[in-house]
Amino acid sequence: MPVVVIEANDELRRLLARVVVEAGLRVAAPEDGPASRHCLESPASAIIYDPDTLFSGHDLLPEVRDRSLRGLPTIVVTAYPEARRSRCVDAVACIETPFDIRQLAAVVTDAVKKAAG
Repeated sequence: MPVVVIEANDELRRLLARVVVEAGLRVAAPEDGPASRHCLESPASAIIYDPDTLFSGHDLLPEVRDRSLRGLPTIVVTAYPEARRSRCVDAVACIETPFDIRQLAAVVTDAVKKAAG
């Protein structure tokens, strides 16, 4: 099952996807709201999500939070951790940008391993 990367910024989405792949994990990095919603409805091993991501008005926070509450590890990546603390509540980690690539890779790998049991 892939790690789903939900990020509207193309450059950051590609970087996050590359970190996941280089950590030895599969990735799904949808480029728009409908594709992101489809990925959130499909089996996944974790979610990397920026709570400020909007795809043409598609706020995916309710879907992300629902999956997180059902046990899917969610890692929040944000430039505004203090302002978005409430959105990090259900996350296994809240990582502030700019972030250390090795730290992110370790957090994602650990979350996927713990979820797999």
